[in-house]
Amino acid sequence: MSGSHTSTAFETYKSTIATIGIPLVVAALSGLTMWMSKVDQRQYELQGNIVRPADLEKVEERIVKSMDVRLTALERLMKTTMDSVMESQRRLEDKIYETKKE
Repeated sequence: MSGSHTSTAFETYKSTIATIGIPLVVAALSGLTMWMSKVDQRQYELQGNIVRPADLEKVEERIVKSMDVRLTALERLMKTTMDSVMESQRRLEDKIYETKKE
């Protein structure tokens, strides 16, 4: 009788594993597969946002050209301003000289 009881307990245990354990394992594997897919998708999206060295070089080149243009314009403006100041100073000195002459 104890052999029969053991056999029945084993069948019950086997049946419980088949009805609960296998679907649980399948669900866990499905969940892990979905999670891995999301991780792969995030990595793919991150790689799409990575700035490549060639892109950085193009941006740097544009910035340098823009700065060169601005510095050249500033240099011209400073030269014009200095020329104007020098001219004003020369005129003022001429007037002072003429005033002293009189």
